[in-house]
Amino acid sequence: MENEDDLSVVLVTVDRGSDTFVMVRSDGKEARLPLDSPMFEPTSLLSRVSYPPTFEGLVAETLKGDSIVFELPRFDGGDQQANRFVVYLDQNKWRLVSDASRGQQSGTPEDRDAALRLVEWSAERKIILPASSGRYYETTKWSNAEGRYRLGLSILQLSRGWQLRDPLQVWRDELGPMPLF
Repeated sequence: MENEDDLSVVLVTVDRGSDTFVMVRSDGKEARLPLDSPMFEPTSLLSRVSYPPTFEGLVAETLKGDSIVFELPRFDGGDQQANRFVVYLDQNKWRLVSDASRGQQSGTPEDRDAALRLVEWSAERKIILPASSGRYYETTKWSNAEGRYRLGLSILQLSRGWQLRDPLQVWRDELGPMPLF
């Protein structure tokens, strides 16, 4: 049995099914608090979002049982990129990577091998495969709901929360409101 002073929160979860905020302590005890309003939009495919404080990420689970890990920002001044190369993929390449990771036979055998290597390197945190709003926009136009879900899931899982932003918006954010001379 842990001393009361040694207890810590080991998991924080927002659960859609029960509309609760759950905190789990290191001794296994839980505190469940009802949410005043739903945290998930009705059209959202997320079922729960969890944050284990000892883990440098956030875990989202879908209604279909898939998990997505998002890297969280570091505030210790460390190298967030961790010396990884950033590899940008166009929509057609994301689709090839998604298909290859699911064993589907699209592209050439060489394309599938290369796609699987990208999946492996992403999982091993050797590279960053950032998502972009352009890819999301293109994917939402698909009429095949299952294909749209699978591609979107692949992009989210492999990007690990990394994303490209509009350079003009980045500049606006960095410069802020500038006084006119």
